[in-house]
Amino acid sequence: MDSPGVSPSTLSKHGFNNIPPRTREERQAHHDHDTLEKQRLAARRGGHFHYSGQSDPVSAPEGSLAYADEHERFDRVDPADDEHVRRQRELERKAAILDKKRGEGMAREEARWAGMEEQLERATIREAVKRETVGNRRNAPSVAYNPITLAYSDNLDGVRLKVVDDTVKYHAAVRASNLYERSHIERFNIVTGEELPQPIRVPSKPAVPELLVRSGKI
Repeated sequence: MDSPGVSPSTLSKHGFNNIPPRTREERQAHHDHDTLEKQRLAARRGGHFHYSGQSDPVSAPEGSLAYADEHERFDRVDPADDEHVRRQRELERKAAILDKKRGEGMAREEARWAGMEEQLERATIREAVKRETVGNRRNAPSVAYNPITLAYSDNLDGVRLKVVDDTVKYHAAVRASNLYERSHIERFNIVTGEELPQPIRVPSKPAVPELLVRSGKI
């Protein structure tokens, strides 16, 4: 086995052991203890040891937590500034998340309110159709007034019924006044001489509302 730092020997065709001359670097390395140990470690074999051939055992390998390239080594800033920048980025990230959630919540709320308004509008239209449609009304009276309170209905039918009732009352008062005047030509009792009571007061003729005339229900 050749010694470390010595060039390997070769056998000639005549069986002589020819040793090639060593270079100047090899001769100097033979006297350098560190280089000699490195060469011995590189030539060592067997067991659990495996020489990796790392050129710089002091520097941290790339990918480890202690690794720093030349730019980071010589262009370092205050660690407090790094921590401040990191925290600011974290705050910005959280603020962006909150803004996104807030925007999504507002969109959902607006969609919910729009749906509620649309539902209310549909319900209002449905109730209006039910009120206008006679066949869909339940427990609705067949007359244009409330049979309990005797109040006229708040629609064209109620207005028409009120005009008809006032007209009937007017005609009845006119007829009663005519009968009274025909029966009592003298204004006193011919037997007792007492004055007769005042004749029946005839109300004014009811006017037909313009709304009822335009509707054609009179």
